[in-house]
Amino acid sequence: MKKFIKLTVSFFLIFSFISCNTGERPESLNLVFPRTIHLNLSEVTTDSLNLSNIAKKIEYIPLQSTDSSLMNYFNEYAITKDYIFIQNELEVLKFSKDGQFIKSMFKVGRGPEEASARCFTVDENGKLIYVFDQISRKIKIYSFDGRYINTINRTISPPEYWTWSIGFFHDNLFVATAQNPKVKYLYSFFDLKCDSIRVIYKNYRNYIKSQENKRPITPWDYSFQITDSTVLFKEKFCDTIFSVNKEFHTSPRYIIDLDKQKFEWEDWRDHGMFSFTSNIQDGYWVQSFMETESFLFLVLLSRKRSEIFSVYNKNSDLLKSFTRKQFEGVYDQVYIRNDLDKIAPFPPMNQKGYMVYKDNCLYGVIEAEEFAKAYNKATEKTKKATKYLREMAAVFKDIDEFSNPVIMRVYLK
Repeated sequence: MKKFIKLTVSFFLIFSFISCNTGERPESLNLVFPRTIHLNLSEVTTDSLNLSNIAKKIEYIPLQSTDSSLMNYFNEYAITKDYIFIQNELEVLKFSKDGQFIKSMFKVGRGPEEASARCFTVDENGKLIYVFDQISRKIKIYSFDGRYINTINRTISPPEYWTWSIGFFHDNLFVATAQNPKVKYLYSFFDLKCDSIRVIYKNYRNYIKSQENKRPITPWDYSFQITDSTVLFKEKFCDTIFSVNKEFHTSPRYIIDLDKQKFEWEDWRDHGMFSFTSNIQDGYWVQSFMETESFLFLVLLSRKRSEIFSVYNKNSDLLKSFTRKQFEGVYDQVYIRNDLDKIAPFPPMNQKGYMVYKDNCLYGVIEAEEFAKAYNKATEKTKKATKYLREMAAVFKDIDEFSNPVIMRVYLK
């Protein structure tokens, strides 16, 4: 592997990055917020990270294929203790935690108890699913068993433009709204008890007059993470990841410094937001992030260069960034080398550049055909290397190009 991007120049810390654990950090390394992370993109390597550097175990969840559950690749899904909920185009499907198909959560349509999902979120404690219906632009609520509960008739976000994504946090819906000339705020909470909106991040971006009535091209435009105690969020072209606590107080948590390699808002506004042009400048923006017990993961995108995946180790204060060898498209996925079981490489982000995290596990989705090729290519010794692989052999050998995608679950250090 090529050299790490060093925040502290010490061989001991390089070793610490590789052998990190979730034990207590030395007092001198306790994080003080807001914390600035400097990314020198000239030191990004194409030599992928080993999965063992950040994880201790990997499992696979093949999703049962039935006439009612056939899916292509999917980006939106939610993991709970007992279930996996997956948005398959306009519907939401329910699977058991080991991938057995259970049911569709509602009928797709325009009826009072039907929905056409643009996005959804889960209240695990209340066993409820909130679906943003892209036809009525209202929230429809269903129980975990698929029973229709209610419809929230009040608008949960700015009426001027689309709600891109929602999350559940302490009896509130966290709402992300796409950037648009007429949108007054981008992140907000909708209080489910009193139907009120609390704005936490206004849209301070300026437009030139000729752009104010144009319809923008808005690729997936949100980035947030919800835990039991906080919501972390970031506006696409802002350097700061903000934290919101249970009292809804907002404070800066991380500042991501890309220096001169940053893709600026004004260039996107004038050369990409309303029509892609050849004049668009080079540079990166942080598409998404995910903070775990030991790491901060960052996904960086560019209009002209390959996606970058960065791993900041909170214990050792070191950063490692890597990318693909060739640029094929803006949303080309970066894979982590799987040296744990040597079956399939792990994609830490989906095809929109976002990550899914739950209970110190990072999840990734791969096409069934991709998994089947990797599994069939593995040696018999590799397939029988662990008790888990031996027990799953009968399931894995039946996966082919016609099967549903496979969810990979990585247990982080």
